[in-house]
Amino acid sequence: MKNIILILLSFITFINVNAQTKLAKISFVNESYDFGKFKEEDGLQSYTFTFTNTGTEILNITDVHASCGCTTPKWTKEPITKGKTGEITVTYNPENRPGPFQKTITVKSNADPSTQTLTIMGEVIPHEKSEKELFPEEILELRLSSKQFSFSNMNTNLTKNEAIQVLNSSDKEITIEFYDVPEFIKVTAEPKVLAAKQKGKIICYYDAKKKNDIGFVIDKFKVKINGKTSINNQMSASASIEEDFTKLTPTQIANAPIATLESKIYDFKTLKAGKSLKFNFTLKNTGKLDLKIRKIDSSCNCINLIADKLTIKPNETINLVTTFNSKGYNGKILKRVTVFTNDPKNSKISLIVKGNIE
Repeated sequence: MKNIILILLSFITFINVNAQTKLAKISFVNESYDFGKFKEEDGLQSYTFTFTNTGTEILNITDVHASCGCTTPKWTKEPITKGKTGEITVTYNPENRPGPFQKTITVKSNADPSTQTLTIMGEVIPHEKSEKELFPEEILELRLSSKQFSFSNMNTNLTKNEAIQVLNSSDKEITIEFYDVPEFIKVTAEPKVLAAKQKGKIICYYDAKKKNDIGFVIDKFKVKINGKTSINNQMSASASIEEDFTKLTPTQIANAPIATLESKIYDFKTLKAGKSLKFNFTLKNTGKLDLKIRKIDSSCNCINLIADKLTIKPNETINLVTTFNSKGYNGKILKRVTVFTNDPKNSKISLIVKGNIE
């Protein structure tokens, strides 16, 4: 009896081993490739990984995908019989990707193992930017890296400065001057007179206290080159300004107004194109001092929000009467209205209007 059992176990083991050996198997010549250093302007870089089916069954590659959209694989799609070879060609796009890189390519098949990983690596030497790339904007003979100064994270008591790089693209010296500059902005050119082909900078000083506004604001000013103006001589300074509560004491914060809303989102579900609708957001002051609405900003002209009153007493509730005009819109929309208040913990309230226009 024992002999019979041993014979059966041996037979089962033989069948299992035999079944396991009857598999497709991928054997790559190499599983990684180093492109080394190459220039960005050299363009697409490709390498072909060659493999052999060293198993006993037909090999099918079911999927090949890369870890990055910058890498594109192509592979042998036909079934590969025992002893035959196939290829996986991997192409890397270096455009706007300077520096070292390492990407993986995952290969899935009916082989054992069913998943294998290939690796490409290298280093992209960035191309030397042209004068037009470094200074894409121009005002007469002056080329600029930008025409806009951007001041973020400003509070109402801050003064900040930003600089942009400029170049005299002409063969003669030029003098840079500014006019129509708002009183809260100061603009200087360093140096004021640029020699031929000389680089310099324009510095903008922004005084938020003098601006006396909050939210996102844009102001413009103009440039003269050698006393001349042009139709494209306008520059701008944008700022995101919030009220400064940093000097409030803990007692002042504890006694401050509190802006409380029943809901910050209004979903009108469905609206016929071209139709308007009117609705309310409800704002209550649950604090101890008067709540003041400093400003109301809408993300588009399609929304108009008017407060019943701009000063709300403690425990008083008001309506924020909102009108939405769907003219010119179709499909799903999401619009935002920002209400600025003197609540130190909730000074910037975002109200959302959304729905589907059909």
